[in-house]
Amino acid sequence: MKKSIVLMFVCLLAACSKDVPVAQQQSVVAPAFKPRPAPVNYYQGTHAADAIQQIRAKVGEPFKVLKIRIDDDSVWLQAQDPKKPENVDEYRISRGVLKDPIPVRLFGQNDQKTLEAKLATLKQ
Repeated sequence: MKKSIVLMFVCLLAACSKDVPVAQQQSVVAPAFKPRPAPVNYYQGTHAADAIQQIRAKVGEPFKVLKIRIDDDSVWLQAQDPKKPENVDEYRISRGVLKDPIPVRLFGQNDQKTLEAKLATLKQ
């Protein structure tokens, strides 16, 4: 038992004494730091109205809305695409930043007349 421990120690010592090449190192540039926008409370002041106007500018005219949801930290809005009236897209603003639109899947009667009956036209 004692001989095997001494033999193992000698082998480890021999392995450690050899020169081992070191891999070349490369410097890595960290991506630029982008601070997160400050939180916005959409229940205060005109933040909710401003967010809806920002979405309106993105959607275009005529601006017809299927659903609006206002939370304290975000605004969600489903609007008809004026270029393709059969389509509805969902827009979200959080921390003052407008996200890319997401297509809405409509269920039930999907004809244009039924959709038009559910849409509201928002005045400026």
